[in-house]
Amino acid sequence: MKSLIGSLIGLMLSVSICTASETEHSPQELKAAKAQLREHNRLWTFEAGAILGREWTSRAPEDAELRALYARQLHGQLYGHREIQEQADAILEREPDNPWGLYAQALAFLTEWQYSDEAAESSLRAWRLRPQPEFAAAYLQALRFRNAEAGMAFLDSLDAATLQHPEILHARAELEYRAQYPLEDPAYADTSLATLATLRTHWPDHVSGYLSAAQQLHRSDKPQEALSLIEEAIRLSPSSADVRYLHWQILNKTDQLPADERRTAIEASIAAYRQAVPETIRGLALLTTAYRNVLEDEEQAAAFEAKLLARAPAGRHASQIHQEKFEREYRRLQSELERIVRRDAPEYQNRLRLICDAAYRFLEKPLYDDSFRDRPYRALFSALSAMNPVPAEELAEAVRDLIQYEQSIFPYLTYSALILMIDHTPYAEEAAAIARNVIQTTLDRAEEEAWEERPDYYLGLVHDALGWALYKAGRVEEGRNEIERALKFSQSNTRAHYHLGQMFEHMATAAEARDAADIWLDKAADAYLAGLEVRSWGPNPCQAALAALYERRHGSREGFDEYLATLRGEDTPSQIRLTPKIDLHLEPTPVEGLPDRMLNLPPGFKVKLFSDQVDKARFMAWDDHGVLHVANMKPQHTWAPVPGRQGTVLALPDKDGDGRADTVYKAVDDLNWPHSIAFYQGALFVADDDAIYRLEDRDADGFYEERTVFAEVPGFMGRPVEHVTHTLVFDEANDKLYFHIGSGCDVCREDDPERSTVMQINTDGTGRRIFAAGLRNAIGLALHPTTGELWAANTGHDREGPDRPPEWITPLRDSGFYGWPFAYADKVWTDFSSYGRSILPLTAADSLLVANMESPAVLIPAHLAPMALHFYTHDQFPPQYKHAAFVACRAGALGNDPGYKVMVLFAEPDGSNARVADFLTGFRLDSDEDNGDSGLSGLFGFFSFSSANVWGKPVGLTTDEAGHLYLTSDENTQAIFRIEASPQNPQP
Repeated sequence: MKSLIGSLIGLMLSVSICTASETEHSPQELKAAKAQLREHNRLWTFEAGAILGREWTSRAPEDAELRALYARQLHGQLYGHREIQEQADAILEREPDNPWGLYAQALAFLTEWQYSDEAAESSLRAWRLRPQPEFAAAYLQALRFRNAEAGMAFLDSLDAATLQHPEILHARAELEYRAQYPLEDPAYADTSLATLATLRTHWPDHVSGYLSAAQQLHRSDKPQEALSLIEEAIRLSPSSADVRYLHWQILNKTDQLPADERRTAIEASIAAYRQAVPETIRGLALLTTAYRNVLEDEEQAAAFEAKLLARAPAGRHASQIHQEKFEREYRRLQSELERIVRRDAPEYQNRLRLICDAAYRFLEKPLYDDSFRDRPYRALFSALSAMNPVPAEELAEAVRDLIQYEQSIFPYLTYSALILMIDHTPYAEEAAAIARNVIQTTLDRAEEEAWEERPDYYLGLVHDALGWALYKAGRVEEGRNEIERALKFSQSNTRAHYHLGQMFEHMATAAEARDAADIWLDKAADAYLAGLEVRSWGPNPCQAALAALYERRHGSREGFDEYLATLRGEDTPSQIRLTPKIDLHLEPTPVEGLPDRMLNLPPGFKVKLFSDQVDKARFMAWDDHGVLHVANMKPQHTWAPVPGRQGTVLALPDKDGDGRADTVYKAVDDLNWPHSIAFYQGALFVADDDAIYRLEDRDADGFYEERTVFAEVPGFMGRPVEHVTHTLVFDEANDKLYFHIGSGCDVCREDDPERSTVMQINTDGTGRRIFAAGLRNAIGLALHPTTGELWAANTGHDREGPDRPPEWITPLRDSGFYGWPFAYADKVWTDFSSYGRSILPLTAADSLLVANMESPAVLIPAHLAPMALHFYTHDQFPPQYKHAAFVACRAGALGNDPGYKVMVLFAEPDGSNARVADFLTGFRLDSDEDNGDSGLSGLFGFFSFSSANVWGKPVGLTTDEAGHLYLTSDENTQAIFRIEASPQNPQP
């Protein structure tokens, strides 16, 4: 191996000192150079390969295959689109249908996943012109992002010899690994590893078989298995940057070495890498990242970063460094912002100015291309629009600057910037002119076939901006025409529906006759309702607008929910009618123990911090001595346990009864993913991801040292979507234990019959059976205090838009079926368009299940992720709360309801006559009800939900003997809160 690397480097050095007169080469030398480039592919030594390719393309510039192999080296070391496209252009300008040129073009497109369709088209054309395995591999790589099924079909069309080519085997494995997500089939992850094992068997000297398998095992939290594979890859290719960087990551994660030995091993690997290869831009970038993120050595990271920036200040890696620095600063400032309660406070406004300054500094840098301007402009407009007052001139100037880069950035950003200019500056006419120019540019590009995809969506956005600008400029009829045109292009923009509704309301106000006004108001309601049917990733303005319109017409919002259901035509047997919601008149309440924090509670209630000495606190329980215990997950990532079973159960005694934990101590350790705990006959039961443990504290020191496995349950399987928490509820009167097992996917057919169920088992461990089925994730379980019936709160699937399916709460019937994965609510069939392969075809048995499914007693808005369900049985709270059910809602980002709250359910013991209400809100700072449509989300909520706008996520609920309500938050603010009622608490 050393001799091979030495010969390759020797060739590169000999080439690099050639003079212009020495660029002649023989066919044999050119053939050898191509073979050596393919060797770099095999070894993943793309940095050295790029040096060789650059020199040889200067010596043989007209050789298409050589240029394409050089493009492959650039692609391998993560160069940007531009450099790779230059190689494709050099070939295709001479010969437009040259397959090597098309292959290089596909590699250029593959640098950005959004161009995968174009990459697939180019590589498939190359393959059809010349069936070269590299071209087929590029086609498979493109399909893995957008069309896994087409990739599988293409593989079926290949002959046996091509299927065994190493490039094809590697591409196949990558396609299979990605296929588990769109096809909702986790078995593809195992299939991918099997394909990589075949690659290692048939081609043991190819690095990709070891590297890709190690990557997958590393992602699945199996560092020891990954380590043996990556060490074999190092043996094959000690100078590969990709191999070395993964080696450093795996060494850092393995729990087999103490921390100091891990650092020593990583630094030894870094030293070996630096000795094996000359210094390259990619190498410097990886060393910077390794020292910063793996070894946490900022001084060394800064030294490598300075070298990189000096060598290539406008390169892609340099721009990525600038971007990462900006994003770190932006996240820090956002975190500071969300701790400031009052948005009109000077310190809040000062932080907004600091965000603007950071964005301006980034935009002044020499950037690789204009796509890097997207994120700073997004932050800039978010901050400017949240200022009070909005600096109109500065905002308008920022929009004017942005427009010159319009073709290189995300179209929604241009649209959002124009809307802000229209809403917050006096330049509506100028915004209209800009919108017209953008429309013309879009049409020109579409006509020239320079547009990568159909422009309808973008045209819909910009026509909406034009229409809104005209409306704001006083040209109402013209504005209405443009927005109606926008909706003809695309119905998926919630703002266009909102804007149209606003115009109809304006026309109603201007109408002289009452009948005419009513017609316009009906049209406005239809527009808002259409907007509600569109999935919105940020606050949807149509919800608030429709409620305000209802109040305008009826004088109050009483009966709005029923009105909304009627508008939606939900009067058929298959209906979705949310449970009526009442108003408890919440008011801001300071959180005692957390300065500058407020939560909204009914009048007379107060809230205090019980403890913040927890780490992902989940469900709680009280021991026989009145000491609160809590399952403490302690994750490294949101949905992955830390290595080494670091989960615990914590005990939090409050001996003086002041509502604050006196101390915190460990009651149980060596757990992986503890979620629910319960005490039964002196023993502590803990639901971990793969087992329910029974523990005893024999020496009464507070630590439960004696452990047995009471029941095994399905644990982590490495699926893209899976539920691995289990909630415990003891029915002491009947010596039964209930626990839930969530689904292993979002929507699919389960192989394990115990998945998506609530299970029943005798307290002696016998009699295990399915009690209720068809429950995607019934994480909330509780016994009703008067009937003894088991109730459940269930979370629905993700992909049917912001208001489908509703979450539900209901008493469970023994042997009942509750719909998942086929239906929800009152026999409403799931929309299988996003899940077809994992469900279809439907069978007669499926239809029979749905026809006989149980209808839930209570429906609440979609995507709230109800967690704990807790019936209140004490007297401290006002009488109407006696036997009411509290529900902790951990989410809200995907739906129309802001979420992140505690709801209360008032109902008869059988679930009839139900009413729900928000009991505690305020964890989410960007909700419509708290902050309107301004702030750092608003329009820009489209891009992604920012967890910085949520300072707590409700999970667990319980009450003590005095009737105080306790609530856990497991993210952003790690805490347990106590809610109390004063004796003078008024009626809600």
